[in-house]
Amino acid sequence: MFNKSENKILHQEGFLTLEIILCLSLVSIFIFGVFSLTFSNQDMAVDTENNAKALGLASKGLEGALAQGFSFIPPADQVSGGFTEHLQTDWLSDYAKEVSSRVNFVSSGKPLKVELDSLATDWQNSLGKDTCALEFSGNWKNPVLRGAISVGANNPATDVDVLGGRVYVSTNGSTQSMDDLFIVNAGDLDHPSVIKSLNTGPGLNSLQVAGDYIFAANSSINGQLQIIKISNPNNPTVMLNLKLADAASGGIGSAIYYSSGKVYIGTPKNAGPEFYVYNVQNPSAPYFLGEFEIGSGVNKIYVYGPYAYLATGDINRFRILDISNPGAIKEAGDFSDVGGTAQSGESLAVLGGLAVFGRAGGLPGDHIPELYLLDASQPNNIQKLNSADINMSINYIFLRNGLAFLATNKIGGEFQIYNFANNQLNYLSSAALPNDASALDCEGENFFLVMSGNPILQIISPGN
Repeated sequence: MFNKSENKILHQEGFLTLEIILCLSLVSIFIFGVFSLTFSNQDMAVDTENNAKALGLASKGLEGALAQGFSFIPPADQVSGGFTEHLQTDWLSDYAKEVSSRVNFVSSGKPLKVELDSLATDWQNSLGKDTCALEFSGNWKNPVLRGAISVGANNPATDVDVLGGRVYVSTNGSTQSMDDLFIVNAGDLDHPSVIKSLNTGPGLNSLQVAGDYIFAANSSINGQLQIIKISNPNNPTVMLNLKLADAASGGIGSAIYYSSGKVYIGTPKNAGPEFYVYNVQNPSAPYFLGEFEIGSGVNKIYVYGPYAYLATGDINRFRILDISNPGAIKEAGDFSDVGGTAQSGESLAVLGGLAVFGRAGGLPGDHIPELYLLDASQPNNIQKLNSADINMSINYIFLRNGLAFLATNKIGGEFQIYNFANNQLNYLSSAALPNDASALDCEGENFFLVMSGNPILQIISPGN
């Protein structure tokens, strides 16, 4: 017969056994949790200490890089005590770059890194540089046409520079009596207006604004270098016309570049030199520094540091000159590639050691490139990274934010945009203009293109 009291005792013993098991389980879980928390806290302490060390190394590296000035060149990676220090510069423009200091390390079995960035600017040599935004927020896959300016007939635009909401446009008309400098107020991008125009002589082929002065390449054989004072935009005045030292017949001004108190001016091919350097720190009294015989016409000039980069008309279409001593200029390197001499070098832009180079258009179906991406970091060993056959003449190039903005003569695509990031040349977008585009410049996030016919100026903005 079943005993109820024994049944109760058995149940009680069962509950006691279960309670003991549960208690032991909770104790073990608690003990495991305590140890896990202890180990986790130890890992956290180690991670915190390693992060602090890495942050200190990154900060020290960045401070050291910035202390060396804008010309800082990153050294090889440094490895010490399990920390790898890496310094890098990324060019934003020819006067601004981002300096990054990164430290990689392993902590608690996990790969980690600390990175600090800073903007470095070449403010001492910024006079005459562009006023374009360093980073774009707009959508350049969908460029939008804004306002435009027209002038008299037969007066094609040749160059443009923008500063502080004012657009300076050079032209070279069919007669010497035509105005060849136009100053435009672009405060209202949809309704620009001409402030003043001026007749400087036979006609202007190129110009650059630096402070209160325009340095221009004139079509005159008696005054190729022209300096125009624009401190009062309502009354621009020609300060002087300077004849180049040894330019022969046909040696008119064709291209110009201002940098750090010097002017570099080129001419078409003639019996004399085609490249000249003048000191213009005192614009009222410039003086000759040096010259170089190119043997062909100079179509575009870009200067940075000890080098002048030229787009020229002969088989050596892309040239680099060593101008560290203007009195003894020497050629440092050149690049040609396939194609006839008719496909002359027309345009170029340089960002760090990277160059985007444009040529005159070839024939449809000839498969000869007009657009090039070059590694020019070693002038004596220029390397082609990429190229594109686009069957158009590329008259001007501007680089920003991984994009190359082109002024071309392609019908229906006079304004072209290519992505040149990661050593590629990929078409992004274009815009149709009424005439061939001769040149362009940027201020903020807006581009200002000049053309071979009316309207001579077209403003373009990014889409939404």
